[in-house]
Amino acid sequence: MRVMPKPDPLALRFCRALSLDTDGRAMQWRSIMVVGAKASLRDDQVEHAVTHAVAYGLVLVEGGHSVCLTDHGRDLAKG
Repeated sequence: MRVMPKPDPLALRFCRALSLDTDGRAMQWRSIMVVGAKASLRDDQVEHAVTHAVAYGLVLVEGGHSVCLTDHGRDLAKG
């Protein structure tokens, strides 16, 4: 069984900010850049965070500008 390393800290920070903004509700879409600003991330950090969050199955991206948490992402953001 392959063990995945922990998600990147910036991805976690992004997911927590998204969770706070959506009150942890499922399928609530938000602007990537707005969430990045709420997470106090620079533009280059937002791109890094979203890329890693997608790779770990924490978020879904729509149209390159909107994002929502997956069930796994919501669970991780709570912890």
